[in-house]
Amino acid sequence: MKKWVLGTVAFIFVYLFFLVALVPAQWVVNQISLPKNVVVQGVKGSIWQASIHRIIIDGYAINKVNTQVNLLSLLMFNLSVDATFGGALESGPEGQATLSHLLGGIEVSDTQVLLPANDIAQLLQSTLPIPLTAQQFINIDIDEFAVGDPICQQLNGNIEWDKASVNALDEKVVLGKLSGKLGCEKGLVKFTIDPKNNLGLTFTVLVYSPSRFSGNGFIKPGNQFPAPLKEALPFIGRPDNQGKYALNF
Repeated sequence: MKKWVLGTVAFIFVYLFFLVALVPAQWVVNQISLPKNVVVQGVKGSIWQASIHRIIIDGYAINKVNTQVNLLSLLMFNLSVDATFGGALESGPEGQATLSHLLGGIEVSDTQVLLPANDIAQLLQSTLPIPLTAQQFINIDIDEFAVGDPICQQLNGNIEWDKASVNALDEKVVLGKLSGKLGCEKGLVKFTIDPKNNLGLTFTVLVYSPSRFSGNGFIKPGNQFPAPLKEALPFIGRPDNQGKYALNF
């Protein structure tokens, strides 16, 4: 009798597992409360393993997204998904992330993103004193991110642009290494640049959305300031009595 009961329970468990595993991924996406600025296109596969052609956030596309459900999360009724996105032949970012609490407040952890620096440069183009294109890639590491209103409830991460360089004034300008910290302030993403850099740059950015942000700080050129950029300093304005050029957008 005991063996019969255990066998029946095991059968029901296996049946329910495969039943859940075969649920279409599109149905799951329809149950998730996505922000209004997020569009998901081309969902294929099942809840267990799915592919997404493109995710668009405020017009910025993340291509070739592949997801796989964490088995333990199903058993704990807290759906958790490991995701990869992008690729060498794809435009936009490339990386991986773990998403959890998908049916409630979405949380993201263990995230590494490789982002073309020029994608950021083009977003900032209207705020820059001179037109430029950026080279190399920006590395973004996010330890934890909890979705909130309007963007975040919690955020802890780092951004690093190693061997940063731009093409400006008809020549390549080497900027050196730029890095900073990511955090959350009153629901907004906050990025604070590490002031230890060749530009003498001290700057803080608040992100309202991928296409809307503000920033303030200053540049105080020192001995390591790139010579070609000195020609652009008059476009920024006049320095104060400490040699600082104010930056605001």
